[in-house]
Amino acid sequence: SADKYTPISPVDNFFELIRAGNLSAVLKLINDNTLTMQEIKELMCHPLCSCDSCEKMILNMRRDPAAVTVFSRDALGCTALHQAAEFGCVDILYELIKKGAIINATNYHGSTPLHYACQRGHHKAAVILSHYGADINAADNEGNTPLHLAVSHGHVVCAEYLCSQECESRSKSKPNLDAVNENKETPLHIASRWGFSNLVYLLVINGASLTILNKENQTPKDCALNTKILDLFLQATSEIGKEELSVNGLESSNKQNSKELIEGKISPTKFLLNQAFVPSNSSKQSVEFSQLLKAVADGNSVLVREKLGLLNESCNLEDPDNGFVDESLCHPLCQCNNCLTVQKKLVNMATVLNANMTNAEGITLLHVAALRGHEVIVKLLLREAEANPNVFTLSNKRTPLHFACQYNNIECVNLLLKKGAKTNVKDVNGNTPLHFCCTNGHVESAILLLQ
Repeated sequence: SADKYTPISPVDNFFELIRAGNLSAVLKLINDNTLTMQEIKELMCHPLCSCDSCEKMILNMRRDPAAVTVFSRDALGCTALHQAAEFGCVDILYELIKKGAIINATNYHGSTPLHYACQRGHHKAAVILSHYGADINAADNEGNTPLHLAVSHGHVVCAEYLCSQECESRSKSKPNLDAVNENKETPLHIASRWGFSNLVYLLVINGASLTILNKENQTPKDCALNTKILDLFLQATSEIGKEELSVNGLESSNKQNSKELIEGKISPTKFLLNQAFVPSNSSKQSVEFSQLLKAVADGNSVLVREKLGLLNESCNLEDPDNGFVDESLCHPLCQCNNCLTVQKKLVNMATVLNANMTNAEGITLLHVAALRGHEVIVKLLLREAEANPNVFTLSNKRTPLHFACQYNNIECVNLLLKKGAKTNVKDVNGNTPLHFCCTNGHVESAILLLQ
């Protein structure tokens, strides 16, 4: 005979709604609850008690709709806050916190909601949790901190946040980069073993120890399995702080810019912008820039705006200096006009990346955006960030227009031409953008070049 159908419990239904991101349904379940928070606390020894009496009461209440609260737990001991953090449901996360959810609640594995957010790479969830008092150095039953989990899963943005001054300011505590888990391994050991070069570099420049030994008596360097990571450690021991961002103007374009400056064709200000001056803190800056390049490649215009210190297009704000601005945010991710103004001021206080910076190969943000065909970012870089459309790469001397034509990104070609991209510039092999159009049969882009 067929197995008897077992109806889903109210608590399981509650958690399913959280995982689905159904904010209105989640709030309705909580608000319709017949038991108040105080009554729940009075019924239990304390909200996180797991004694036999409280466990039995919880089991008996699991199918009672009144049991659906922010303290409800699943079979693994996870609370509603764990669920919201794991699935990156920041709106639900915020509402649960407002209704009294315990920020540092642990499940049976010793994991907090912040562990879950960092393990899954939900940066915004990590920001909210740390802002409301999450312990950024909490260790689970295996000794792993949120940073261990962010690193082991390759979540650079989360790891970057945990290492940042912003996180320290929000959480009122300094991240322990040298925390060891049950294998005596730091986050740097893990990043080294898995070959996450960006994370290795991030941890090293933020002061992670290079000499801590794990259970196998290995330093982070000993865990490295490829030469790229070994090279990073060699550099760290001898050249930490050395500039890694190249100056934007390559030799040929530098000479041209200098000539134009002398002839009065460009202003001294524009000339300096074209050189993409590299600030003295270039080691951290290079990590930021590598993340910015990835954001451009992924088409993440929101992160690009954030990194470049640009306001959202929809934001039409007056100068905050013209009147009083309340310095308190509604909540860490609020986008109302007042909070956007405050965030604008904070961004202006921080180090902002330059759209004309390059990596070691001379590649700019505009090269990547043109190659990938991200026209929104190309427009943003050209119109708002004053990106140079005629910059060359180091090895092959190609401009963004070369790449846009090579991959037939028609709208990018159009935007570059409108901003003064040169059509007859030659790469190292003597090829112009038109050569790439003709070689690849890109008629539409060729027509734009010939107009």
